[in-house]
Amino acid sequence: MALQKKKMVKEGKLGKHGEKLEGVTPVEWSRDYVDYNRDVSQVLRIICITKLTQFSGSLRLLGHQLQQSLLL
Repeated sequence: MALQKKKMVKEGKLGKHGEKLEGVTPVEWSRDYVDYNRDVSQVLRIICITKLTQFSGSLRLLGHQLQQSLLL
């Protein structure tokens, strides 16, 4: 990924410091690449999704355990 980013900077598809350039940066790169130093909202979204997934898994496990205890 880093080599591809350096190549794109050299080709002028990304700014000097790797920032996206409107109308020049490929759509795939803009969609798929997350710069964790710049895209704070993306990072927060990923963290929230991860935590919600973990929480829902815990609730599912708790519900299963509760159901098992009621059947005893």
